[in-house]
Amino acid sequence: MPAPQTPRAPDYQLNCIWGDRLADAQSCAVSLLAFLKAIAPACPPGTTWHTLNRKDGKDCLTPMPLDPDGCRVSVLKPGNGGKPGVPAQAVFPDVGFHALLVTASGQQACDLQLNWGMQGPHAHNEVSLRFPREGAPAQAWLSPERMGALFRHAITCWRPDIAYVYHTDIRDEDVGYPLPIYWLAYRRDWPKDLPSALPAGAQAHPLAGLGHYIDTVPGCLYDRFNDSHRTASEGVRAKLREAGLLPA
Repeated sequence: MPAPQTPRAPDYQLNCIWGDRLADAQSCAVSLLAFLKAIAPACPPGTTWHTLNRKDGKDCLTPMPLDPDGCRVSVLKPGNGGKPGVPAQAVFPDVGFHALLVTASGQQACDLQLNWGMQGPHAHNEVSLRFPREGAPAQAWLSPERMGALFRHAITCWRPDIAYVYHTDIRDEDVGYPLPIYWLAYRRDWPKDLPSALPAGAQAHPLAGLGHYIDTVPGCLYDRFNDSHRTASEGVRAKLREAGLLPA
């Protein structure tokens, strides 16, 4: 008799990416707090964000300040690895600012990482949410309704060039890079008639003033081990590429 298979841990991540957008430290702190406030109704009850440090070889969680000055002083760091506590009007066009927040330590944490405030043709500003992989926290965070709401809030708050939700450990020769097409996907300059470019089953959801985002498997938590889900996302990817709607 074959040995029972170990259940696969989920490994979902939400990414929003945008280019040239200079911002000073105080503006970055204000934007981060506004995002946390916006997504709060879509987070599991009791969600609290912390900074993560190491002390005596152990993870040390510190509740995040909820005022812009406290957030700027204790959370934001220059993207070149400098220490937090920069002046309110400080800017770092080449490297921006970095922030890491967690809800817990280990595999049961939701991680929020922000790289923000960069300017120039090669600027890479990004916010990501990496969701818990095991235990009750994973069950609490991972539902189609919650992920859809978080995705909409992220796009509305950050107004990215592209955004997507995917499995972080997928090894796929045709991901549609730099916009992976698996479950939820968004591109700011997709045309108004985007829904007509999608295969049957996929849905395009409008966002006021921000175009549409795509859901390849509506009502489902995308599972890369599910053949029908992979077929659905590959079909969407092929249609977008055929219509010239995937970035080069």
